[in-house]
Amino acid sequence: MQTLKARLSAQGYLQHPSRGGSGNPGYYAAATADAITRFQADFSLTQDGRAGRATIQALNRQPADLLATLRANLERLRWPFNQPVDRGLVVDIASAEATLYDKGKAVWHNRVQVGKPGRETPELRSLITHFTLYPAWNIPKSIFVNDMLPRIMSDPGYLQRRNIRVLDHSGNELPPEPAYWPSPASMRLQQQPGPSNPLGSIAIRFSNPFEVYLHDTPAGELFSSPERFYSNGCVRVEDVESLAGTLFGLHSWRTEKPFDERFANSETRNVRLPRSVPILMTYRTAINSEESAMRFRSDRYRRDRYLISLLDRQEPAR
Repeated sequence: MQTLKARLSAQGYLQHPSRGGSGNPGYYAAATADAITRFQADFSLTQDGRAGRATIQALNRQPADLLATLRANLERLRWPFNQPVDRGLVVDIASAEATLYDKGKAVWHNRVQVGKPGRETPELRSLITHFTLYPAWNIPKSIFVNDMLPRIMSDPGYLQRRNIRVLDHSGNELPPEPAYWPSPASMRLQQQPGPSNPLGSIAIRFSNPFEVYLHDTPAGELFSSPERFYSNGCVRVEDVESLAGTLFGLHSWRTEKPFDERFANSETRNVRLPRSVPILMTYRTAINSEESAMRFRSDRYRRDRYLISLLDRQEPAR
């Protein structure tokens, strides 16, 4: 207990450490719990006022480690694509949050789910041009081969239960039985719109070489998780329909709404924005915030250490 209070005091979160406590080893006096909560906010942890394992690990980070994190993020800010967005959508991958800005002010903010380690959400800058209502999911080859194919081979009803069509690259439908399939390289899977489709009711589109986009999800319960790294690389958005409507609202001269009666028939349809909206998807493990001098996030993709190793390389002799 005293070590915990001393560490909180040394980092400026607890002004007058005391020996008081509730008797329960999981909880502490009000001042200590408040200090822990403020520390957890600055390190993007669940703000429960308890010194659990993740909180203790963050408290034990050494100054040299924190300085290296700052150095890595200062380097990221130098990259051209990471320049600030005055009007547009910023997807903060490390915190799994997204914010839409208009003239520098946040007009929409919500939680997202991003790529799990090994299937990371990429960093990029692009323009949102349109979204697809009730989209079909063209299943990426990697997911088809690595995740679905073993299940299909062991479960004859897998494709039918999930409303998945088997197509060749010309769009012709193939038999659902694997025995009649050509090689996986010459075919693709497409899941039709419906309750089991992982894209939900809407996908927000922007040009990029990674084949990623923002979309709805039936896995809404995962948004309450403190670290939302669940997807295969795309970005799942909480209340994505409100984001789509706000994107339209950035252009007050256009009154068309994306979700009026014309789109109530659940048919797949592309809807273009009146004007393209910039999108920045960025990975930052340390940021300035209005509430505190600095906030840190966990480096789930382990990119900081690699970036620091590149910065530490000496230039070859010329």
